[in-house]
Order: sequence, then structure tokens, then C-alpha cells
Amino acid sequence: MRLRRCRPLLLLVGLAGCGGSAPGAVAPGASPEPARATLDAEPIDSALAVLTFDSAWSRINTSYYDPDFRGLDWGAVRDDLRPAATRVSTRGELRAVLRDMLARLGESHFAILAEESVDGIEVDPGDEEEAGDGSGEVPLDLRWVEGELTVVEVFGDPEAVGPITAGWILDGVGDRDFAEWREVVASADSEAARKGLLTETVSTARALLAGSTGTEVSLALRDGTGTPRTVAARRVPIRGERVQFGALPAMVAHLEVERVERDGGCVGRIAFNVWMIPLVEDFNRAVDATADCTGMVIDLRGNPGGVGGMVMSTAGSFFGERADLGVLTSRTGQIRFVAMPRAVDTEGALRQPFEGRLAVLVDEMSMSTSEVFAAGLKSTGRARVFGRTTPGYALPAMTLRLPSGDVLYHVISNLTDPEGVRIEGRGVEPHEVIPLRRDDLLAGRDAALDAALDWAFGAN
Repeated sequence: MRLRRCRPLLLLVGLAGCGGSAPGAVAPGASPEPARATLDAEPIDSALAVLTFDSAWSRINTSYYDPDFRGLDWGAVRDDLRPAATRVSTRGELRAVLRDMLARLGESHFAILAEESVDGIEVDPGDEEEAGDGSGEVPLDLRWVEGELTVVEVFGDPEAVGPITAGWILDGVGDRDFAEWREVVASADSEAARKGLLTETVSTARALLAGSTGTEVSLALRDGTGTPRTVAARRVPIRGERVQFGALPAMVAHLEVERVERDGGCVGRIAFNVWMIPLVEDFNRAVDATADCTGMVIDLRGNPGGVGGMVMSTAGSFFGERADLGVLTSRTGQIRFVAMPRAVDTEGALRQPFEGRLAVLVDEMSMSTSEVFAAGLKSTGRARVFGRTTPGYALPAMTLRLPSGDVLYHVISNLTDPEGVRIEGRGVEPHEVIPLRRDDLLAGRDAALDAALDWAFGAN
């Protein structure tokens, strides 16, 4: 598989991918769908191509948060590229023109999502047979560690993956060899490109691990000693509840809570994979269930974002008064993210805000709404952030179905933290940066979580 050099699309509603046409690429937490045959070679009428170009340009012209386009002459962009739109003969050529237009804005949250990727049109029967119904997944989580795509967690049923443990390097899935991925990531010509490639490859690898529950897929790995291994891994049911938001692909949302006990005390750990409305009540219950603990850890590692407004209700569990978490600026004015104190618990009884130590865990796959939450709690001083710097993909965006059938994702607002610092492009830097090391993984250590727990228990 050849990876395209682009930044992934990370919306406030949590979709990752490069315009939606990377075969098999899905968002972290998204419901894996069968790989789709692209329609790039399909002919397109010239009038329809121009109408589509004009529709995309006009929507951005009227909705982009800065009427001055941050110094870019948006009219000149139209004048430069519209003639190219009149000359295209295929969908692929039109998509290339549209993506050229979006690239000139220099924002992460603009993309063209191919119609077939959204609607599942023109499914390749061979791909459908290989990917199955998307109901299962190999229970492995992945990150790039020291230049290698590496297993960082085995979750669920360990028998499904046999001898595989955290720290093993994943070299391929089925007939897909990841050697080229290592080369492309290593040769990235900028930090922005590198971050985009890291997130895209992790998302694509996750999609390749998906399929029908109970089916097997062959994995090529290197174990802790560097010895090549081939393991037939079994797909288990995907964790969580399948949810839908707008035109985005279906996602599976899940939340986990545990009480970590030590020396007669406890710390609550709450981890969830995506910011989707069905998890609000689960989150509140998890906070209430661990509110008697000394501290709490909100684990947002791997969480790509979701519904932005959720940060106000979730953060409300940790404040006794309203607190600013960030500001959205659009053409029509400003909207402030404000932590709204939660006055009653999930049983309807009056509650006090949780006032213990609060830690937030983030990494390079914590994006969009996760970044808003982490930045807001860091800026207010309410939480201490641990882990690795987030990628800085935080701008709110919306969708528009274009005349061609493709979908335009486009930025509508700018977002800053309570101190006026723009999150986009810089991310959230933890108070305590803790690198991901293969030696720790092989030893069964989660160094970032351990540090957050130590602090939440009262160390330092």
C-alpha cells in the first residue's frame, strides 16, 4: 500500500484519514468498514466539475472564521484553480484540484472525503470478502515506538493473539508489508508531515486488523528478542456501542473505569476512546463511582476527538464554579467553552465537585476535543497533564455534500485555550513528558500511567 504524504483529517467530530481515500484508513475508534473501491477514474461532466468547485470555494468563502483568510487572497486562489476544474475529465482529477485549493489554507481540518468512502458505494466484492462485516477486531493497540510500529497494549481476550505482548513490532497484516511505511515516516520532510504519517499509518493498521468476528488474520511480527514471528490472530467482537454523528462513518464508543488501590487509598482511572454523546452518562457514573478516591486520572491516549460541547459537561465534574476552558471564534462571533458544575449525581442526589488531584493522560493520538479538554484543564490549573505532546489538530469543522457527491470538511471556527493560545499546530504539551520506550512495554510497564497514578496518590 502506498501512503500519500498528507496531514490526516482530524475533526472536532473525530475522523482521521487523508480526505477519505486512503484504502482502509479509518479513525481511531471508528467502526471499521470494508475497503472501498475508489471512483477516481470515473468520468465527470465538465459542468458538474465546475459546479462542485464553485460550491466548495463558496462555502469556505462564507464560513471560514477569518474573513481575511489569515492573509491569503482567497479570490486569487479561485482565479488560479477554477480553470483547472474546467479541464478535468475524471473524479480523481477534480479531487486533486479541490485538495490543492484546500492545501493553500494550511489548516489540518480541511479535506475532501470521497463519496464512496462515506456511502460505501461501489464496494469491491473481493475487499468485502476480505474485510467481512467489520464486527470484529484483533485486540491490539499500536503506536510508533523508536521508529517501529509497535504493539502497546493487548486488550480483551489475550488468547486471541497468542504469544503477542506489548513491545512486539508489527511488520505486516495479511499480505500487507509495512516496510515502506517505516521508510516514508523516517523520510518525512517536516514535523507536520511526520505527525500526519504517524497517525495515518496507525489508523490504517487498525483497519487492516478489523473484520468479521471469529475470523483469523496472519500477523508478521518481531518479538522482544527481535526474532521474526508469524501469528494467526483471531478477531474478537469490537468493544463498545456503535454510534453515528452526521455524515461521518459509524464509530464504536467505549469507556472503562477502574479503582486503583494502594496503601489503603485509591485513585480512579477513566479511559474512553471517543467523545460521543452516549458516553456522557457513562463518564458521569464513572466519576461518581470513584469520587471517594484521593485522585483521578482521565486517560485520553488514543482518543481522536468527537463532539466538542461534551468538554463542558465532563469538566463540570471537577469545578465548583464556572470556568473558561477555551474560546471559539467564527464569522458570527465567539462561543466560550465553559465548565458547567454538575450539581447532582447520576442518582439525582446533590453532589460536591471532585476536588482531589486530577491528572490527564495524552499522547500523539489524542486529538481535537481531547486537546480542548486537556488544554482547558491545564490552563486553569485544575489538572496536571502527563504523557506526550498532542498533535495540534483542534479546529472545529463541518461537512457539506458537494454536487459531485463527495463531502467537503471545512473549518468554521478558530479555537484558543483560556490564555488565548492557539492549540492548532502546536498541541498540548504535558507538564510531565514521558517518552514511550520499547523496554518499558516489554517489561509490562506503562510509564505514563504509572507517573500519573503516583502523582494522583499524592507523590511530589
